[in-house]
Amino acid sequence: MALITVSGHLFDPSGAPTAGSVTFQLANFGANIPRVIGTNAVVATFVTFTATTAGVWSGTIQGNDTIDPGSTQSPPTTYYIVSFRDAANNVIRALPFQFTGAGPANLDTQGPMNSVPLPVTPNNAALLASNNTFSGSNTFQGTTTVGTFALTNVTPIVSSGQVGLGTTSGFGNGAAGTAVTTTLKGTGSGPTTPQTVVNYLEINIAGTNYWIPLVQ
Repeated sequence: MALITVSGHLFDPSGAPTAGSVTFQLANFGANIPRVIGTNAVVATFVTFTATTAGVWSGTIQGNDTIDPGSTQSPPTTYYIVSFRDAANNVIRALPFQFTGAGPANLDTQGPMNSVPLPVTPNNAALLASNNTFSGSNTFQGTTTVGTFALTNVTPIVSSGQVGLGTTSGFGNGAAGTAVTTTLKGTGSGPTTPQTVVNYLEINIAGTNYWIPLVQ
């Protein structure tokens, strides 16, 4: 856990010490959880150091070269947005800084970055291999392969021997509780090969699981 000491002074235009603070906001880790490999996750990404009556401020932060933003880029490219604030907590200026090595870093002399790194590339392999919850409206393009597909918080529709997830129509002229003894479509519309079950859709109604055969 390589921490770097950062420090500096806050003065007014006359050269007199002034009250104020300096904040460090970790940036450029995308939707990932930044972490120090094998040590800790960095969940508090915002820290403030308050100047003394002599205008002196100091503290320790995690070096950017030790933080893995969870991206596929190398080296990791996090940095800090450093905000200099006056006594009323107004931001006088916010600039990007990157801190590497053993330190210490004195912001009285160290300048900001000339350019910020590109946004991190999400680790899609790790994202897709984990359990994810999609909310709202999501569009998936191309071929999507689903292993186990579960529907939650869905109220099934049950009427006249039918079970559906919306407006449904009966298959042929079958009835609930009647064994399937034919592969014919009956009087309704239906699949081309009703005799071949390709998979099952599992739903839960009032605590009872039902498996609906899927045919093409």
